[in-house]
Amino acid sequence: MCIKENTIKSTEKYLKELGITIIESTSREKENLFTLVGYTIVKEGDKVPEVSACITKEAGIGVQKVLSSKAKENKTNYSLLIIDDKEKSKYWYDSKTMLPIKEPKFESEFPYLIKKEDIETKILSLLNDISTAIRPFTTMELILDTLLIRTYLKDKGELNKWNNIKPSDLIKLLKETKEHYNLNFNEYEIKEDYLFKIINELKNLPPKSDIYPKVFISVLERANTKDIGMYTTTRNLIDIIKKIIKSINITKGKILDLSSGLAFILMEIKKESIGEKYLGLEINKEISQLSKIVTIISGHNDIDIENTDTLLYDEGEKYDLTFIEPPMGPTTLQDKYKDYDITKNGKRKRIDYSELFIEKAIRLTKEQGHIISIVPEGILSSSKSQITRDLIQNKTFIKGIISLPPHVLRPYSGTKLSVLILQKKRDNLDTPKNFFAGKIENLDDEKKVIDEFEKWINGGDNIG
Repeated sequence: MCIKENTIKSTEKYLKELGITIIESTSREKENLFTLVGYTIVKEGDKVPEVSACITKEAGIGVQKVLSSKAKENKTNYSLLIIDDKEKSKYWYDSKTMLPIKEPKFESEFPYLIKKEDIETKILSLLNDISTAIRPFTTMELILDTLLIRTYLKDKGELNKWNNIKPSDLIKLLKETKEHYNLNFNEYEIKEDYLFKIINELKNLPPKSDIYPKVFISVLERANTKDIGMYTTTRNLIDIIKKIIKSINITKGKILDLSSGLAFILMEIKKESIGEKYLGLEINKEISQLSKIVTIISGHNDIDIENTDTLLYDEGEKYDLTFIEPPMGPTTLQDKYKDYDITKNGKRKRIDYSELFIEKAIRLTKEQGHIISIVPEGILSSSKSQITRDLIQNKTFIKGIISLPPHVLRPYSGTKLSVLILQKKRDNLDTPKNFFAGKIENLDDEKKVIDEFEKWINGGDNIG
């Protein structure tokens, strides 16, 4: 006979009442034997294995050997044997001697995993397990939706309900959660086994944490999930952009990301507390929904994400800082974009997306506001892009051009890129005498080059 599911749940509840924070199933040795390991979390955020537990139908020497082996494998000081009978009899042992002891108590500094590496490992494992049967995008969507439910329950003060959620309840609760946050609800067609696994694995993750952006950046890089990865960016590029923004000393105003993807850049900028409004524009409907979820579970509910075509976006409101990491590569010019100056009234039939986005950024940025744009290096030298370079010189001060290493967007792209740092002019009369030009050969050069840019900004000969 199999171990009853309610016995496993009651064991987890019992261990949590004793002070155990994290409980993970290790294996089902046989149909009548189930093993768990319980952890506390210390001040530094590390997991400390405390107890190995065996749930069995019948006790015996064989079961005790399994328990002793699991205790050595898990490096726990305590062992617990639970008989899946009417009384749910419990027996505690010292793991070294396997002699009976009194019921211990435990203390943990935190109720959930808090270290980025632990959270990342948990999500990656879940993604890899389920993506064998489900499209990776759908798996990631389901994981984010489930974390959103935990945030919703936490905000309502009802997170204790999590341990009693059944797979059949999850979709119903998700619909309620999406309605609460004004998000689109889509029905999933997924086996209950997968839903149960997600419920069980995510129970140890925080219901809300500002570490989630870094976690999901790493998860997407490591999983190399291309159908989502094309809408995200890398840790390396984010670090560079954060340092550049800090160096130009923007302390207030409205911040706009013209192709926000999963909003990782906006969330990192917001941590610097420089803005009074944060807006991301994203043309892909599915990605814009996911980005809203990521902002909510990360505690950044005040970041607005609009699902729209950036190049057709209303230009009435102006922004203090506009960031661009546009889609890479040329496109056939569509009629709806032909009123852009750089299209020569629609005569340019092939044009790079980044050129259109630069003109849009200039239109949407306040006078004396800043634009930070990631551009393919061809835009800076190609004869076809001369009209775009002329527009930049006429409408902005070029504060800096920093060439990036070729691997900065890996695993998503190997395109050679530069960062353009611009400041919109008040008029077309004044131009700076010079601008900063730097090259980051590899990531070890990053700090040195950006420090040099900051010194130039603070003491260089520039107007603005």
